[in-house]
Amino acid sequence: MNKKQKGLRRSWLYVPASKEKWYENLSKYDADVFVLDLEDSVPQHSKNFARETLLKCNSAIPDDKEFFVRINAVQSVDFSKDIQIIPKLVPKLDGIALPKIRNPKEVKILEKAIENTNLEIVPIIEVLEGERNVYQIVKSSKRINFVQWSETGDYSLDFGLFNDYLDAMFHPIATHFACNVVKCCKINEKPILDGAYLNIRDINGLEKKCNWAIGFGFDGKAALHPLQLSTINRVFTVDESKIQKAEEIISIYENAVGSSCIPYGSSFIAEPQYKSAKRFLERSKSC
Repeated sequence: MNKKQKGLRRSWLYVPASKEKWYENLSKYDADVFVLDLEDSVPQHSKNFARETLLKCNSAIPDDKEFFVRINAVQSVDFSKDIQIIPKLVPKLDGIALPKIRNPKEVKILEKAIENTNLEIVPIIEVLEGERNVYQIVKSSKRINFVQWSETGDYSLDFGLFNDYLDAMFHPIATHFACNVVKCCKINEKPILDGAYLNIRDINGLEKKCNWAIGFGFDGKAALHPLQLSTINRVFTVDESKIQKAEEIISIYENAVGSSCIPYGSSFIAEPQYKSAKRFLERSKSC
């Protein structure tokens, strides 16, 4: 769909679009995807400056990396202003991250606004109303090839929390939220990105959250700082031994004659194990 061949999408580094000096260092950062942010990392009084800076400096984004922009929410006063600059970023731009999404109608509004492009749409499921409508959101557009989820920030705000946030590793409400979103993505065969870990200095905590996310079915993770990238990339890189095992299962099943249930070690290979191995190999191409 995009001009570039899709590569790994383990780590998505969010960079404030207003920080001109950050653009100079992007080529040094080992992110799979760069997301230039016009939304929460930019204060309201700097929104126009952020758009101007993005237009001026986006050429510094490495050509071999995927480049997305997180615009402001559809219901915000800045949505239409953000959309106006999008044509000027094409063809370098690969897609748009849509925050605070509440329903599939908002996807359609963005889809209409970019109808003359090949841009992807990444809906960010991070508010209560978005959780309620997540299944319809995920299946609402062919432009959606990846979904992002987050329990921090806006979701915690919906619960009236102050100076705290819901962590899905520990809080059952946020865990249930994660379950809902992951299931809806899996049934629609859409990869899903875990939200950012807010404590950028806590690398041990980040690694624990990455391992939790993998166990929960996530396919990558957002980052707020370059210090987080090496950990995310390492943990989300598929182990070579698992790839070899999947290839072995596929080979054994496809070469079996006269049986749909083949002994394998202390277990067996049937059609579900075969399909699971094939799906795993496909996912490993982006991890």
